[in-house]
Amino acid sequence: MCPGLSLFAVFCVVAVHMNCLRRLLRVRWQDKIPDSEILRQASILTIHTLLQEAQLRWAGHLVWMSDNRLPKQLFYGELSEGKRSAGGQKKRYKDSLKVSLRGFGICDNTWETLAKSLTERCARITNGACDAEARRLDEAEKKRDA
Repeated sequence: MCPGLSLFAVFCVVAVHMNCLRRLLRVRWQDKIPDSEILRQASILTIHTLLQEAQLRWAGHLVWMSDNRLPKQLFYGELSEGKRSAGGQKKRYKDSLKVSLRGFGICDNTWETLAKSLTERCARITNGACDAEARRLDEAEKKRDA
């Protein structure tokens, strides 16, 4: 998920998104059609995938920024002194970015070279989002059938 968004906020956005899709498709909740089927009928990605896609687009934009821009300095910056505390760490933006890259089938080691080619980056993100969404929907369907 994206850092900075509370879990409750994401659930609310997902609920509103699915409610709007059900209204557009004229599907009532009494019909007991699962969300995965609604998303397939509408040919729309889930909010989770859309957030990951936006995160990857922003990270690609950061690569293009000049080194003196503040967002790039914050993203690539390291602690000048001190160290991270022992134990479970808070999730950083970089950590969630790596999860998104792996989920979309993009190697996190070669991400920066890929990001420098705008057309290739956009194509890989779009294809990765479709593949990740298809895997997620298939897993949800298998879980429902079990």
